[in-house]
Amino acid sequence: MKIAWVDDNTFDENPTGGAEATNRSLANSSSYTVTELTPSTLEKKEQLTENDLIICGNIKWFSKEQMEWMLECPVRMKYEHDYWNVVDPSHEQYKKEFWEGCSVCIFHSPAHIDAYSEMYPFEYKNIWLQPSYMDVDKMYSSEKEDISIYVGSITIHKGALDALAWAEENNIMLHVYGCCDGGEYYEQVMSHPNAIESGIVTYDELLELYARAKRFVFLPVWIDPFARVAVEARLSGCELILNDKVGAMSYDWWDKDDEEYREILREKANSFWDVLNLL
Repeated sequence: MKIAWVDDNTFDENPTGGAEATNRSLANSSSYTVTELTPSTLEKKEQLTENDLIICGNIKWFSKEQMEWMLECPVRMKYEHDYWNVVDPSHEQYKKEFWEGCSVCIFHSPAHIDAYSEMYPFEYKNIWLQPSYMDVDKMYSSEKEDISIYVGSITIHKGALDALAWAEENNIMLHVYGCCDGGEYYEQVMSHPNAIESGIVTYDELLELYARAKRFVFLPVWIDPFARVAVEARLSGCELILNDKVGAMSYDWWDKDDEEYREILREKANSFWDVLNLL
């Protein structure tokens, strides 16, 4: 089987991004031929139609013409990492047709599909819930230091200022790790008296950070589809300061003990390609 993985970013463009890390890991775990296509590399319709299946991740940066090419592919899946934020207004006219023509609709958590279907009340066929991929055996805990961390994009929906409000209320300095293109919100975050601007780290450095950090603070404003960072922090022994908008918590196995939870995630990662049985 030939598969095209269609996404705004390449697998390696943002190594600490949840969507990119998930796409990269799942594609690499496949026994099939997987070709990645982005807005800059998708130049003709045949790059899609020559495949047996296309998997579409985040696709907000694709052109109107490229969207029409995708709609011509009879076997496609939509692997929704967010909420299909629109950059090109023409995308709005395609959303219903796109979703209702998908053979499989993949979401990150029960809370994710609930929030998404409320936003877009379409008919979704063969819903598949897939937690963000992570190698759970890489997470570990070492001697903890009295530091508190926020990890994620520095954006309103991820709740960086909400995390800092909690830190201020509890008289705690918060190390803020993450990427941002700048702007007013970023300036508000980094000028906050309880923020320690900590920049961007590699994934291996992030795992080491989780291992030694005492506390992880993540209070998203939207329903975060899964919040891989919160799960990574949990499996690294961090004290968690979360709210009920963390998608991972909507699974009925969130309350399992850590080792059982780790095993469930391992099984979910290994069984992703079983989704092809729904075709």
